[in-house]
Amino acid sequence: MRYIKYKVRLESSLEYEKKEKAHIEEINQSKIRFFTNISHEFRTPLTLITSQVDMLLQQKKLLPEASNRIQSISRNAALMTRLINELLEFRKINDKKMPIKAGEYNIIQFVHEIYFSFEEYAKAKKIDFSFQAENDTILLWFDQNLMQKVFFNLISNAFKYTPKEGKIIVSISQDDEKVYVSIKDSGIGISPENKNKIFDQFYQISTLPESIGNVPGTGLGLALTKGILDAHHAEIILESEVNKGSNFNITLLKGSAHFTEEEKIITEDLDQISIRKIKDYLSEVSYNMEPASGNDGTGDQETKNSILIVEDNEELLQVLYHVFEPVYHVFMARNGEEGLAKTIEKQPDIVLSDLMMPLMSGSEMCLKIKTNFTVCHIPVVLLTAQTAVESNIESLKLGADDYITKPFDIALLMARCNNLLNGRRILQERFAHSTDISPYTLASNEMDRNFLEKANRIIEENMANPYFGINEFSQEMNLGRTSLFNKIKGITGQTPNDFMITLKMKKATFLLTNNPELNISDITYRLGFNSPKYFSKCFKEQFGMTPSDYKSLHTLN
Repeated sequence: MRYIKYKVRLESSLEYEKKEKAHIEEINQSKIRFFTNISHEFRTPLTLITSQVDMLLQQKKLLPEASNRIQSISRNAALMTRLINELLEFRKINDKKMPIKAGEYNIIQFVHEIYFSFEEYAKAKKIDFSFQAENDTILLWFDQNLMQKVFFNLISNAFKYTPKEGKIIVSISQDDEKVYVSIKDSGIGISPENKNKIFDQFYQISTLPESIGNVPGTGLGLALTKGILDAHHAEIILESEVNKGSNFNITLLKGSAHFTEEEKIITEDLDQISIRKIKDYLSEVSYNMEPASGNDGTGDQETKNSILIVEDNEELLQVLYHVFEPVYHVFMARNGEEGLAKTIEKQPDIVLSDLMMPLMSGSEMCLKIKTNFTVCHIPVVLLTAQTAVESNIESLKLGADDYITKPFDIALLMARCNNLLNGRRILQERFAHSTDISPYTLASNEMDRNFLEKANRIIEENMANPYFGINEFSQEMNLGRTSLFNKIKGITGQTPNDFMITLKMKKATFLLTNNPELNISDITYRLGFNSPKYFSKCFKEQFGMTPSDYKSLHTLN
């Protein structure tokens, strides 16, 4: 009887566990179905939003502030689209229907560019972030779009669970048959009970230390990561200890024998695709393709905007030169160090740079430009091979004004560069000819805003001094005349003298409107002009009417 009772209890227990497992699976499937269905519903309005935003970004007369806000909408819409696509891709993996499009790529370069996307973020969080590889090139077969999600998920998680002053190491090694990628951190670690469930769908660690913060996710990131690696016949193993960190070890097979013929694609270097597309464009417009050495600062630079192109691929550098040369004064650099030096020396109107370069990466160069007082106002556009939204967002966190993914459409690249400059020029013209536009609206960063605030304050304090000129202005600003000229010209489009006159004219409109008891001569001397005639001439040049007409018009209103 005891045996029969034991057997019945055991069978009942097994049946209960089986039903419980089936129930949990049913709940998970219902969650996935719900998320999938609602994701499909979200995609239509998101597509309409992004298409309208793209149309707005193609307009040439956008103000920089409006363009920045529209680009923010575009980035966040793209982020929502990525999250939705992640859910849909997870469903495909769950149903074993995810299509693999594997090609042969350099895994070192691939992971290194993703690493660059987080490099400056690591500096901001004061985390020691390093990349280690035994070779410069390891060719491996994988699906780039899917594998991006794997490494972004793992590196993002490492940053999420690693406090300040911590360490994260991305390393790649190989043997004759396999490639090993490791993402190791010194973060909070994972307990044994959580470690066994970390790759389960919808599983999230419920409690996190206050030093990390509790940022909820979808609970699908690591499940999606494992699903993608399983589809690649790869293996991921977690080593972790609480309060000592975690190490995700990925093992990838060399060769292509583990993929079916349907899962393989013919691959081509992204730079070569870009070069071919640009050459097709150049052949259509019959450009001369003679090799270029870069402009030396002579010629028609006074009538053209200037652009610095930083690219380590010589052939791509040459074709980009020939595209931009008809409408820009072009400077060229072949690595980040040379690019930074030429930015400071030549002071171009815009910088176009590749992300992956020797000596200094495009991301590091961009950060150095944006933290250098002399050149921080210059817009920077980055070229990147990464298509993942996270990579583009990280590029913008570096201070980049825009990003273009390779292989790029040359017409779109030129339009984006032109829009950045045209938007700035329109805002400069509005500042020069409008009575209510503050100079602070011209600043694209905190350093420029502080500079303009100081310049505005000094001019205000010396407004009535007829002997306050450029020499006195540069002394008060603690800058040489050339540095002052370059900085004010770069931000406002005006010479320091024109900038001072513009601020005086704006002050004049305030006095004419709010102090009707003052006559034109009174205002002339209050603003440091020696002659009412010269004051009236300057006022008419800026606002298209005499001070008397302006006063009459606004008094009547």
